[in-house]
Amino acid sequence: SPNAETWLEHRTNYTRSLAVMSIAGYILGLGDRHPNNIMMHNESGKIVHIDLGDCFELAAHREQFPETVPFRLTRMVIMPMEVSTIEGIFKFTANHTMRVLRANRDSLMAVLEAFVFDPLVSWSYTQDSDNTDTTAVTTTATAAMAKNNGNNQAQLSRWSAAGRAVSVQYETAGVVLGSRPDEPLGNFAAGRRVHDYIAEDDGWQAGNPKARAIVKRILDKLVGTDFDPNVQLDVPDQIERLIQQATSAENLAGMWKGWAPFW
Repeated sequence: SPNAETWLEHRTNYTRSLAVMSIAGYILGLGDRHPNNIMMHNESGKIVHIDLGDCFELAAHREQFPETVPFRLTRMVIMPMEVSTIEGIFKFTANHTMRVLRANRDSLMAVLEAFVFDPLVSWSYTQDSDNTDTTAVTTTATAAMAKNNGNNQAQLSRWSAAGRAVSVQYETAGVVLGSRPDEPLGNFAAGRRVHDYIAEDDGWQAGNPKARAIVKRILDKLVGTDFDPNVQLDVPDQIERLIQQATSAENLAGMWKGWAPFW
């Protein structure tokens, strides 16, 4: 850095971007965060992640050396924070990031639901390893797709009717649709949001229970029930538990050596 101000700016950018990407990666279940997959921008000091293939907690369900940490928070990424370490800018930014994601969870879940409905998205790579009978899997998937064609149409019809009811209520109240991105638009019809349909079989890919489980897992993270379904944590408690998991020596000791947990 040419001067102290630039150095301080780069250090702040590094810590903030590390916190944001850590929480965002946790929500999406991003794994395989070894040193070669975490880059740093030379001019700004911000963290840049690459190789985003191991998402939706695939790395956490491997048969050998499953990942037991929510994100990378080893000494090699803690030391550059210097005096503030985890308790300073990192934790403050992590709390703020999780708070923003929770406030906009309806929008996030709507985007994820598009992947579940999308016929071009294959979830076969997330299936368990014991599903070795390709013919049986293909037959089941084909039958499920045929069934879901009718279910999806019925579901979309219900959503369209709900959308019309929402539009009438907004027009009556004089509210412009889309004026607030964090407004839970879906809860005006019968008191439900779009992602409430996750628990239903109709309209979802019944032949892809893994896809539904993944979306349900992400929703649990966004409401604070990811550690215990019967206990909803607030943002500070959730962040504190994640940091404890990420820095646990026991968790790091069980990681694959190529992940470089000792750095």
